[in-house]
Amino acid sequence: MNKYSAVIFDLDGTIVDDEEVWRQAFQNIADRNGINKKIVPVPGMALNESWKKNGEIEKYQELAVETREEFMELVEDKEILDSREGFLKLVAYLKENSYLVGLATSSYWEVTDLLLGKMGLTGIFDEITTGEEVVCLKPDPEIYRLTCQKLGVEPEEVIVFEDADAGMEAATSCGCKVFKIGNSGSGFVEALKFVMDINTF
Repeated sequence: MNKYSAVIFDLDGTIVDDEEVWRQAFQNIADRNGINKKIVPVPGMALNESWKKNGEIEKYQELAVETREEFMELVEDKEILDSREGFLKLVAYLKENSYLVGLATSSYWEVTDLLLGKMGLTGIFDEITTGEEVVCLKPDPEIYRLTCQKLGVEPEEVIVFEDADAGMEAATSCGCKVFKIGNSGSGFVEALKFVMDINTF
């Protein structure tokens, strides 16, 4: 019997390399609001928290809404948006081997739906949890606890793929096994080998 029965993916920066689009969205909104400095989004953190980390304490909520809308416009303008190399092959393997497949993203549903539709990934997840469904976002483990509950599995049965420190902390605190993906981590080719090997121990 396999030790692990489910896999949960993060979305931004993990399944899709959209960090540059987010950076552009943040900077566009900063420029429009007369914020004359370079904005550095914090990977894996909610938009309002990223704005606060960049020193925008008073208008962070309005800026977060504007940034989300700007990001969606930038994504809509893209003719092609692909998932990271190897992702579809990994998902095919998971489904062939009866893993449950979930998505846990701090993004709003409208952003999640847009990205999944743009990449042709609508309908591949057994359960999806977005930022609107939890009180505390990553690095709090709530979003992973909820996704495990939806999938009907214990955290110890779950492998999580994340790109950001906040997400990795959330998944680890929940009790899941975490594998780092993304520009500063491994790719999905290595991830597939990891999943194929991990249940043999």
